[in-house]
Amino acid sequence: MAKGIFICFRKKSKHQTVLLQKVTKVCKSITPSNIQPSEPYVKHSAGVITAIVNPNKSILYNGNSFLLGAIQEENKNWYQPCEDYPIGTFALFRDNPGHSEAVSDAAGSRSIWYYLNEELFIASTSQRAIIQFLGSFEFNEKVIPWMLSSGTIGPGLSWDKRINKLPPNSSVVLNKVNWTVTTSTNQSAAINPDTSNASNYSERLNVIAKKTFSKLLIDMSSYVLPISGGGDSRGVLLLLRRSGYKKHKLKTITWGTGDSRNKNGTDAHISHLLTKELGLENTYYKLDDINISPETVINRFIENGEGRIDHIRGYVDGFNMWKELFKGGINGVIRGDQAFGTKASNSWRQARRSAGLSLCSDFSNLKRFIHLFPFQQLPVELTPKNNESKLTYADRLRISFRIPIILSALSDLKLGYVEEINPLLCKPLLDFACEIPSELKEDKKLWRQFVKSIDTTSIPYATKGSGNTPQDFLAREDVVKQITNELYLYKKSKVLPEELIDYVIKEISKKSGRTKKMKRFVAKLIHKLIFSFTKRKPIQKLDVSVLAFRALIICKTHQLLTNEAGFFNDL
Repeated sequence: MAKGIFICFRKKSKHQTVLLQKVTKVCKSITPSNIQPSEPYVKHSAGVITAIVNPNKSILYNGNSFLLGAIQEENKNWYQPCEDYPIGTFALFRDNPGHSEAVSDAAGSRSIWYYLNEELFIASTSQRAIIQFLGSFEFNEKVIPWMLSSGTIGPGLSWDKRINKLPPNSSVVLNKVNWTVTTSTNQSAAINPDTSNASNYSERLNVIAKKTFSKLLIDMSSYVLPISGGGDSRGVLLLLRRSGYKKHKLKTITWGTGDSRNKNGTDAHISHLLTKELGLENTYYKLDDINISPETVINRFIENGEGRIDHIRGYVDGFNMWKELFKGGINGVIRGDQAFGTKASNSWRQARRSAGLSLCSDFSNLKRFIHLFPFQQLPVELTPKNNESKLTYADRLRISFRIPIILSALSDLKLGYVEEINPLLCKPLLDFACEIPSELKEDKKLWRQFVKSIDTTSIPYATKGSGNTPQDFLAREDVVKQITNELYLYKKSKVLPEELIDYVIKEISKKSGRTKKMKRFVAKLIHKLIFSFTKRKPIQKLDVSVLAFRALIICKTHQLLTNEAGFFNDL
């Protein structure tokens, strides 16, 4: 339910009142526009301003130190800089007279950004907050090809070239005496599968999971568990119940389209059957029942997520569900994100794309524009290693890219409304996941077997989702009109090449609704036929609706941050 801002000044300012006013305005400006939030927590002490947007009782405080998220109970020195990292999923800011420090959790499940100049050090979970406080914006053009190809701003990148992203399981420490920062990464298990037998791994998973869940420091009465029909959220549900959380305190939620609840095999239908059998409360939110304009949906999506991700499918209700949870007194959600494996891949490119790490060169209709963008460089640590299998590579990318880049960006969308914790991404379970042999990680074999071993229900697993695809929303006639109109206006801004904007406007304006769906069906059919004859997967064409939306995210985020950099010139 909160985003944090930590600012350390090298010298005492004569304008403390103005600074506090400025930070308070920053907090209010990055709050979701559809709620009446709690008053921001803003404190100035010993040359440090700490601020929390829309705070709630789940936040830990000690002096200038604070923690967003949740940790295990045994770490009593969590607030002391340069001490051991706590175990949990969190964003941690800690301070003492000699040092200030920001710490990311083992998985990088929540992003932390930082900036240093000769006068101040800023660390925050919000890029917008840093840019607003600085009063300037220096656009990082390197994000352009990454947003177009992957729907993210790319590995380790931020919208502003001056702002740094803290890697997972790392800290940035400010030495207040010599005014320098040092970034370090805690030692963590690397992907290193061995040949131990499956029964030993099952037993170890059982022990580690039990210990992790028994030490969660959360008030279950104010948290909800999003439950689908798959094994990840069901595993979390069963582990929570087994760890002693009484069933009447555990609330669950599910969302999807209005008719999904009554369709056999869908997430919505299976989650209803499962929670009913277990005697749990389950609230179903219909995302397509809210009458809200495409402009509002898109603007709120970009503002809440700071333009870091294009996954709009779950937010087509304009964040109405998250508003209702906030209004209902829900402090946070318990996620089932995990690192226990992925599906096998037939190629290195498919392994990358399974983790969401697509390049412009992966798509025929993006390759033609590559020369117009900054060079898209795949970091060395995200390339295949010698003697590495495609499955291990895909699995490594899930941990080093998908979780800290894609899933953390998805978390950002919600954190203005509710807190979030990810028990399966706590360091003991994450380290264990890195040791699992490849044969037990393919299609999450070990994890699925474990969940079934503790599942005493008679409910099957879902075979299909409960929502529309992103293309279904983006292909709507009113959405196409909104996107094309805005892109046409953004041609003058020169943020993107006019040639690219002209292309996407032309392509998405050709056909709408049913014709587009038929075109996608025919394209997939042709693709399968080609593959069946050539035995070689041809380069694919990126759905033009998705491409147009990603182009719009770039233009609108650039405009948003440019405007916000001048919000406080009158102070």
